[in-house]
Amino acid sequence: MKKKLKRPEPEWARLPLLPEHGINFMTDGHGDAEKFIRVFRNTWNRLPSENRRQLLKYWQKRSLPKFKRPHIDLANWMSDFNLDERHDKGKYDDPEAAAYATCSGDGTHLAFWQPVMDQLPDEHAISLIAHELAHALIIISLTKKKNPDLDDPDMIHAYIRKYLSMIGIDEDAMRQWVTENAPELVKGQKGLEE
Repeated sequence: MKKKLKRPEPEWARLPLLPEHGINFMTDGHGDAEKFIRVFRNTWNRLPSENRRQLLKYWQKRSLPKFKRPHIDLANWMSDFNLDERHDKGKYDDPEAAAYATCSGDGTHLAFWQPVMDQLPDEHAISLIAHELAHALIIISLTKKKNPDLDDPDMIHAYIRKYLSMIGIDEDAMRQWVTENAPELVKGQKGLEE
């Protein structure tokens, strides 16, 4: 009988991300936390000020006394992510379908996969972070009014592409870089099993 390897319990640490707003992020000690902080702050500052205010107000309303939102993670394990159905269909070898990051919990939980974040050049890491922040902005818009277009994943990603282009971020360049430079990161990374 083969023995299933268990994922080691990480030593999680809370580090300041946007200290002026009381926003921290969690890291399991793997990866380049300084780079993540620098790139996240750079991304945050590229968002229009109205969008930053919307996110802060939304996250504050959803915070609990002992659980501040948003919950932002830099994670070492793919299994730490809430993967959507296209990722559950075995398409880990397809960089277009791979989950490098997720936005879940009604836009209050952002998780970024550390092996990819560490290798991405800053301009592409900015694209990935901005993509997830755009998902949170879509969720905010859905709480204000129902938009049937935003129930369709293809329409959501078309909206995100348009938004990122509007703020000068080229998501296609990031996807191209990953396709050319890091395909091994997206193959079979759901967790350690024998």
